[in-house]
Parts: sequence; C-alpha cells; structure tokens
Amino acid sequence: MLTKSYRPELVAKPPLSLSIDLSLCEHGDQDPLAHCDPVWREKTIELAGRGITVRSLLDFYDLLGTSVFLHYDPAKSLTNDVVRQAILPLSRRKLRSPEEAKTQEAAADCHRPVEEKEQSAEKDSRESAKEAKLNSNMQEDAPALVRGKTGLIPRSMSHMMHRVSSRPCPDELEDFVDDYALHAKSDDMEGVAYAVITSGGIPRYPGKMVTHNWGNLFVHLLAAVCADALGLPTFEAAAAMLEARQTEELRRRLEKAGKLDYCYWVCAFCVNQHCSICHVNFAPTDSHGVPIVSCTCKVPKHASGSLSEMNKFDDMMAYLKLVNWRRARLTGSGDVFGQVVAVDSRFLVLTRVWCVAELLEAYKLVLPQDLKIHSESSRASAIQNLKSLDVRQAQASYPADKDFVLAKVEDFDSFNNQVRGLVVANLDTFLRTSMLDAFLDDFTSIMFESIVG
Repeated sequence: MLTKSYRPELVAKPPLSLSIDLSLCEHGDQDPLAHCDPVWREKTIELAGRGITVRSLLDFYDLLGTSVFLHYDPAKSLTNDVVRQAILPLSRRKLRSPEEAKTQEAAADCHRPVEEKEQSAEKDSRESAKEAKLNSNMQEDAPALVRGKTGLIPRSMSHMMHRVSSRPCPDELEDFVDDYALHAKSDDMEGVAYAVITSGGIPRYPGKMVTHNWGNLFVHLLAAVCADALGLPTFEAAAAMLEARQTEELRRRLEKAGKLDYCYWVCAFCVNQHCSICHVNFAPTDSHGVPIVSCTCKVPKHASGSLSEMNKFDDMMAYLKLVNWRRARLTGSGDVFGQVVAVDSRFLVLTRVWCVAELLEAYKLVLPQDLKIHSESSRASAIQNLKSLDVRQAQASYPADKDFVLAKVEDFDSFNNQVRGLVVANLDTFLRTSMLDAFLDDFTSIMFESIVG
C-alpha cells in the first residue's frame, strides 16, 4: 500500500529488472497483434504454430551422416552447414494443387489456440493426426519423406539407405551431391519449413524459443535444447552423448523427464528457408569444402514486408506469450513462454544482430530467460565478450536485417548496457567468480540508471 501511495508508477509498470509481469493481468486476452495488418498478422500466427519437438530434433540428428549430409562431422559441422546440406533438401515436396492446399489449410485452422479449443487430450489427438497424415502422405504429391530405419528420410534419397554406412566413402558422397543437385533443379518442387514436415502441417505452439547463432556447431545447438529440457545448466554432457551417437539414451532420459515431446521454436527448422535464403549461397562450399547446391524451388522469396518470415520475431514472441498463458489457464499447468539462449563456446551469439534483438525483446516481454553455455570453462570468454559488446558492431547476413533492428534502438549506449546486465543476471546464477564480480561492479551504476531510470 505504501508503494502504491508513494510510487504508483512502480505498481502500474514495475521495473524490468524486477521480472514482475503484470501485462496479462491488465490486458488479459487482448490480441498483441491487433496493430498488425491482416497479412502480417496471419503470417505471424503461422510462424508461431511451427514448434518442433525434441523427439523430432533427435530423429533429424540420426539422419545426419547416414541418409543426408553424409559428410556431417559433429566436431566441425556448423548449423549453417546443416541448413544447407540437410534441412533444405529434407523440406522439399511436390507442388500441391489449389484444392489440396485449401484442404490442408482448413484442417490446420481447426487447431488454432486463439479460439481456446485446446483440450486435455490435445497431445494425443495431434499425434494421431500426425501419424494419419504421414500414412496418407506416401503419395508423390505429399511431403517427400518415407520411413527408414533411422526415422523419416526424404523419398528422393531413400534408395541410398541400403548402402550408406556410418561414414560415407568418397563415391557415396559424390553420389549424394549429384542426387541433391538433380533434386534441387526439379521444376515441380516447392519448399516448406522442416517443422511443417514433422508436424504433418498441424500447428504446434512451442513453450520456448531458442536463440542461437548459425555459426555455432550444430551439435551444440541441439545439446543446448536437450540440456534445457533436462534442466541442466550446461550442455557439455549432452553434446558428448550426441557426438557418441547415444541418442537412444538421450531419448530415454528425456522421456523419463516428460520432455521428449516438448516443443521448441528454432529458426533453422521453423522458418521456411525456401521463402528466404535457399536460392542464395554466401559461400560456394560448406565448412568441409563440399559444394553447396542452390535450391531452385518455386517458393516466392520475401526478404521484407508482410509476407517475410524474417522480420516478425518480436510480434511472434508476444503472441506465443499469450498462447502459452491461455494454455496454462486451461490446463492449470502454470507453464509460461520462455527463451533459451544457446551460447557457443566463444560467446559469439552476442555478435549476431538478430540474437541480440531477440534477447532484449524477451527481456521487455518479461519472459523467463535461460542461457545455456557449453561448460564452466567457457565463462571467461563470455565475460570478455560482454565487455566489448556493441550492437552497432553486430553482424547480419543481410545488411537490411541490421538496419531493421538498429532502427528500433533509440539509445545505443543504454541498449548495450541493458543487454550486458541481462546476460550478467543470467550468468550470475551459476557462474559467480571474481571476474564476474568485478564486471558487475563496473556496470552496476550504469545498469541501474538505464533499467530503472
């Protein structure tokens, strides 16, 4: 009562540093996308429904080096390599007729959460629908996947399953590149987000969004997701299991924790790369020196505007916050939408402009945030990179992306200090050292002024 009397502004809008969220109490079911034009709003909702389960991510990992991306090496292959050499070819499918597209879209609309139609049996019904759709999709006009001994594989590559060992010989690698090159030049193919393939086209709304750097090792991205699902502060152990191909043991632990079918939102899988970057290669080869084959699918490309899938993360995060709040209210689970930051060993995630933007947007939305680092030994690098953090020096694949993000920043020094303080607050929970104490001392006064003032 005293606070309300003397500092009413703190009750109306508590400082973000206190992590007190009153927005849903005040606005309830208010649509966070009400300000958007209809096309932008529809695309944002579509993106929000592309969650992918941990089970599907592990199934995908089992394909690497066995039926797709035959030269995959967990110690060397980057997320960018995996997108180019595995996600893009696996997410191609035959063009649908207008009637087929309308039927699938109508089926998907029935599962939208905005009408509060989620029931306690939602998970079982969606899994049943997924299996039914996969069974019916064994026609040429369906997503080009069939079941192999390691899970779902692309139909165009299924003939390779009988001869691909755990490591391909040079001839097999050359055959794969030739097969993909032929597949990529097909005129009757379209592309979708990989998450659409795994869900059978039915919306899945994730409980967490994963912020990550495509220049990071892919195995570390997946390990960070597994570590978060298992409640581990670092992902070193999960990475070691993935590198040793102990995916069955990981599945067992995740299932025991009740997290095997938990949904995350990971841009590499959940954005339709075919409507954004599939036709452009920033390098002629991947990190192994193997040529990258450009995709020639017929999906229209949208780098900006209402149909783009690369400029809606802030609106999507706000929408998923509401979706998860509604789901928690219906089920009584108490779960809220959160963010996981998969931090590479050199902490370069903070040098990517989109990663920094997502980090601060989650902070503004008062979302629970959890940084997953490789190990305790990587903390020194983390602190050193924080000291030199400047969003103006952050990198982006497209200059327009950087311009888009920086245009939203009013005060760069304040922005940098907010991000530093945010990361320090997360690291402080398990990485308190003398170095971190000194860093905190340097920025405490500036942080207090920029966040509270």
